[in-house]
Amino acid sequence: SAGYRIGRGQFQPWYKERETNEGGEFKLAIGQALLQGRAIDPARVQVFQANIARRAADPIYQQAILQSSRDAAMIYWQWVAAGKILEAQQELFELAKMRGEQFEVGVKAGKFAEIDLILNRQLIAERQAKVFESEQKYRSTSFKLSLYLRNDAGQPIVPEDPWLPVRFPMIETPPQGDFQQDLANALTRRPEPKLLMFEIEQISLDRRLASNNLLPSLDVVAEASQDAGFPASSLNDKGQFELVVGLQGEVPIQRRKARGKIQSTSAKIAQVSEKLRLQRDKIGAELQTAYNALMLAAKIVEQSEVSLRAAWETLSRYRFAFERGKIDLIYLNLLETKANETEIKLIEAQQRWFS
Repeated sequence: SAGYRIGRGQFQPWYKERETNEGGEFKLAIGQALLQGRAIDPARVQVFQANIARRAADPIYQQAILQSSRDAAMIYWQWVAAGKILEAQQELFELAKMRGEQFEVGVKAGKFAEIDLILNRQLIAERQAKVFESEQKYRSTSFKLSLYLRNDAGQPIVPEDPWLPVRFPMIETPPQGDFQQDLANALTRRPEPKLLMFEIEQISLDRRLASNNLLPSLDVVAEASQDAGFPASSLNDKGQFELVVGLQGEVPIQRRKARGKIQSTSAKIAQVSEKLRLQRDKIGAELQTAYNALMLAAKIVEQSEVSLRAAWETLSRYRFAFERGKIDLIYLNLLETKANETEIKLIEAQQRWFS
């Protein structure tokens, strides 16, 4: 610390210490902690913790980006699947409409019974309802996707129908990886362990401060002062340079507050350390679960494709039989519905793989 003071005028004898020479008194003082407060103090703890909080902003930002990117990707594949399902339902509906026109001509010509025409009208209504239901879901996912799809001005863009891909991309099975290496890479990149480690650092600073507060207070102090200008009196008793050097210390009898702080911070560090270990184990389990799900999802897609090919081949043969009057419309409708359900299952399996 540094200061300047000036005292002029008439002073009573018992206030002479307030008097200074004409130029005033300059004073410089310094204190240095030797025990408590030397290695660390509350002000430095706040600075260090603020620096840790600033460093923790990066993984928090990364965590937000990862979460929003994941949500956007999930919504995108839901939108693609909903569009493909809508197309499948529309194809089934158009088939019923086309057959209805054929039945109307056939009924007039006496080739089909009128009951077949009525039954086909029922199919048209049911499939039209399915189309409306599928379109409602498709439009809903389009609006959700617009939250993550923006123009240059940052305004949401509702994806247009022509943007829907013709088909899902080809599914490529990822290569067999080294789990330990993948886990090590994930632990270094994932933001969750970093945030927990930063939390441990902040609590460790509080524990260091509490440990430091157990020490007695012992400071070395020095104070220098010098008056300037004409002497205030003939004795010139203010003109001498003064230097005071000494030690100042305190030894508190009770230190329960510091000991309690050490115990609480140690318990918090142990708690967060267990959270960190659990988080690392969780990341490993997520890796194994995701890889296993991806492998099985690929097999489900493969089997769904086989099932769909068989369904289309069966339906093609029964349509040939229906045209020759060997099976009725009810049975053909069941086969068409089954083929449509199989196609939707394939679409959903593809969506799960990409998700």
